[in-house]
Amino acid sequence: EERLERERARVAGAATLLEARVHELMPDLLVLDEACVALAVRMLSREDAERLIEAGLRYGDVVLTGRDAPQWLLDRAAYVTRMEAVKHPFDEGRPARKGIEF
Repeated sequence: EERLERERARVAGAATLLEARVHELMPDLLVLDEACVALAVRMLSREDAERLIEAGLRYGDVVLTGRDAPQWLLDRAAYVTRMEAVKHPFDEGRPARKGIEF
């Protein structure tokens, strides 16, 4: 439990740094890869996610990826796409690869 709380605090700190960076860079497109998973497992707070989304929308579009998006996010989104894995290396017992699955 203590380790989980430390990790959540680290993620919250990273979200704050990312928000500041978004305002510096003013990107046309902000991709928050696997943010939905981070929200689902409560690693990323709704408040931090909303701040990042708002920051990105000031300058362009925002894309969040990952499974199990919370209903509040689905309700707010302009686009929602559900992808279906038809074939995946996991099916053959291959482990997740850095830079691909995480």
